[in-house]
Amino acid sequence: MLLLLMRHGIAEDIGAGTDAEDAARALTGKGRKETDRVAGMLKKLGLKPNVFLSSSRVRAKQTAKIVAKKFDAKKIEETDALDFTSTFEILAEELNTRARKRKSAVVFAASHEPFCSEFLRHAVRDGGVEIPFAKSAVAVVEWKGEARPGAGKLLLYLTAGIE
Repeated sequence: MLLLLMRHGIAEDIGAGTDAEDAARALTGKGRKETDRVAGMLKKLGLKPNVFLSSSRVRAKQTAKIVAKKFDAKKIEETDALDFTSTFEILAEELNTRARKRKSAVVFAASHEPFCSEFLRHAVRDGGVEIPFAKSAVAVVEWKGEARPGAGKLLLYLTAGIE
């Protein structure tokens, strides 16, 4: 199983607003451009997700939509497994459930910090690695079999700044 875990692109500022206002924050023009750039790099590398997931927050949904469009995918599923309050175990179980239904699972997932770096930390070394995710960055993690703590292999980490 492959997971392409991406942090949403640059979003509008919120100031001292409420959680509802935070959930509605949209990508900026620069955020859309950088996300599209990284999606193009993923496509050039031959990575083709067959499942697209997103948190329910607007900026993550917009990020997933940009990437899905690059791959001509029509369906994006929202899941609480990608929200701020999620854990490695919650998303891993969702990934494993999906992988059991397919022969080959390549999952794209749009989420947020600190969830992205926390998930990666547990996936790759069960707490031993720390990669703070830049906005529009994506980590590609591979598991032989099911997603388990420490059993993932980090294959690639891309940011919008890579030429």
